[in-house]
Amino acid sequence: MRRNEPCLIADILPKVIEVGNMAEQLTYMKVRRAWEQIMPEQLQQYISSIEVKDHILTAHISSPALRNELFNNRRKIVEQINSLSSPGAIRQLILMS
Repeated sequence: MRRNEPCLIADILPKVIEVGNMAEQLTYMKVRRAWEQIMPEQLQQYISSIEVKDHILTAHISSPALRNELFNNRRKIVEQINSLSSPGAIRQLILMS
């Protein structure tokens, strides 16, 4: 059935996200963006990749000293990411070599 009346994108977008099961992927994109905002550009060269799956953020870090420093501050990092993206988006941070 075709609608003749115009609809606002703001009204349609939440329905599209819900039907397409895109809410989780959008949250993960926000988490990646928050990670980039939190980590200074100088440190980004030591981080080869980040992955988000099942509310777990995994970061692959080439510098043992940086990994140790981030490990000691992982709770604070998770809190900052959740405050920038959405509450409860990340429950755990795993740092790998």
